[in-house]
Amino acid sequence: MGHPTNFPTKAGCQLGFIKVAMPKRTVFLEAFGEDDNAVLETIHSLPLAALWNIEVFPTTPPAGVNSSGS
Repeated sequence: MGHPTNFPTKAGCQLGFIKVAMPKRTVFLEAFGEDDNAVLETIHSLPLAALWNIEVFPTTPPAGVNSSGS
C-alpha cells in the first residue's frame, strides 16, 4: 500500500509515493528532482537507505506534457 507524501527534502527534491512489497522485501519510492544526483542524495538521506540496494528507473511524462512543466 502506498500513500502520497509530498515531503520536501534538503536537496529540493520531493518524495511522492512510498510503496512496500513485503513478500519481495522491496520498497518503491517515487522521487522528483532537478537531476538524478539530487534525487539520489534525497534517497540516501532517508533513515533506512543504508539497507537498500538502490536502482533508478526514470519515467517520462504523459503525452502532451513536456518536461519543463508547461
